[in-house]
Amino acid sequence: MALAIGFVLLVFTMTGSGESAFRALLFVLLPLLCIWFSDAMGRLTGISMGLGRPVITKGTPGVFVAIGGWILLIAGLGAWLMARVQS
Repeated sequence: MALAIGFVLLVFTMTGSGESAFRALLFVLLPLLCIWFSDAMGRLTGISMGLGRPVITKGTPGVFVAIGGWILLIAGLGAWLMARVQS
Protein backbone atom coordinates (compact mmCIF):
# COMPACT_ATOMS: atom_id res chain seq x y z
CA MET A 1 0.00 0.00 0.00
CA ALA A 2 2.80 2.40 0.91
CA LEU A 3 4.53 1.71 -2.42
CA ALA A 4 1.33 2.46 -4.34
CA ILE A 5 0.66 5.67 -2.42
CA GLY A 6 4.29 6.69 -2.86
CA PHE A 7 4.04 6.03 -6.59
CA VAL A 8 0.92 8.21 -6.96
CA LEU A 9 2.49 10.99 -4.88
CA LEU A 10 5.72 10.76 -6.87
CA VAL A 11 3.80 11.09 -10.13
CA PHE A 12 1.92 14.11 -8.78
CA THR A 13 5.11 15.71 -7.45
CA MET A 14 7.13 15.20 -10.62
CA THR A 15 4.39 16.17 -13.08
CA GLY A 16 2.30 18.59 -11.05
CA SER A 17 -0.73 17.20 -12.84
CA GLY A 18 -3.77 15.84 -11.08
CA GLU A 19 -4.72 13.95 -14.22
CA SER A 20 -1.40 12.09 -14.24
CA ALA A 21 -1.79 11.25 -10.56
CA PHE A 22 -5.32 9.95 -11.22
CA ARG A 23 -4.03 7.77 -14.05
CA ALA A 24 -1.32 6.42 -11.76
CA LEU A 25 -3.98 5.67 -9.16
CA LEU A 26 -6.02 3.78 -11.74
CA PHE A 27 -2.91 1.84 -12.74
CA VAL A 28 -2.09 0.70 -9.19
CA LEU A 29 -5.64 -0.56 -8.54
CA LEU A 30 -5.21 -3.87 -10.40
CA PRO A 31 -1.91 -4.81 -8.74
CA LEU A 32 -3.32 -3.89 -5.32
CA LEU A 33 -6.40 -6.02 -5.94
CA CYS A 34 -4.16 -8.91 -7.00
CA ILE A 35 -2.10 -8.54 -3.81
CA TRP A 36 -4.94 -8.01 -1.34
CA PHE A 37 -7.48 -10.44 -2.79
CA SER A 38 -5.12 -12.96 -4.37
CA ASP A 39 -7.12 -16.06 -3.39
CA ALA A 40 -10.40 -14.66 -4.68
CA MET A 41 -8.79 -13.43 -7.91
CA GLY A 42 -7.11 -16.81 -8.38
CA ARG A 43 -10.47 -18.61 -8.17
CA LEU A 44 -11.96 -16.64 -11.07
CA THR A 45 -12.71 -18.92 -14.01
CA GLY A 46 -14.80 -18.70 -17.16
CA ILE A 47 -13.29 -15.35 -18.12
CA SER A 48 -12.05 -14.57 -21.62
CA MET A 49 -9.66 -11.69 -22.23
CA GLY A 50 -11.33 -10.80 -25.51
CA LEU A 51 -12.78 -12.18 -28.70
CA GLY A 52 -10.83 -15.16 -29.98
CA ARG A 53 -8.78 -15.51 -26.80
CA PRO A 54 -8.73 -18.62 -24.64
CA VAL A 55 -11.04 -18.86 -21.64
CA ILE A 56 -9.61 -19.31 -18.14
CA THR A 57 -10.80 -22.77 -17.09
CA LYS A 58 -8.76 -23.49 -13.94
CA GLY A 59 -7.99 -21.46 -10.85
CA THR A 60 -4.56 -20.07 -10.06
CA PRO A 61 -2.94 -20.41 -6.62
CA GLY A 62 -3.32 -17.16 -4.72
CA VAL A 63 0.40 -16.84 -4.05
CA PHE A 64 1.10 -16.67 -7.79
CA VAL A 65 -1.56 -14.00 -8.25
CA ALA A 66 0.01 -11.97 -5.42
CA ILE A 67 3.50 -12.35 -6.90
CA GLY A 68 2.15 -11.21 -10.28
CA GLY A 69 0.58 -8.18 -8.61
CA TRP A 70 3.90 -7.23 -7.00
CA ILE A 71 5.74 -7.68 -10.30
CA LEU A 72 3.20 -5.51 -12.12
CA LEU A 73 3.37 -2.81 -9.45
CA ILE A 74 7.18 -2.66 -9.35
CA ALA A 75 7.56 -2.94 -13.14
CA GLY A 76 5.06 -0.11 -13.67
CA LEU A 77 6.95 2.11 -11.27
CA GLY A 78 10.26 1.27 -12.94
CA ALA A 79 8.92 1.83 -16.45
CA TRP A 80 7.42 5.20 -15.50
CA LEU A 81 10.65 6.32 -13.83
CA MET A 82 12.79 5.24 -16.79
CA ALA A 83 10.49 7.03 -19.25
CA ARG A 84 10.56 10.13 -17.06
CA VAL A 85 14.35 10.17 -16.73
CA GLN A 86 14.87 9.80 -20.49
CA SER A 87 12.71 12.80 -21.33
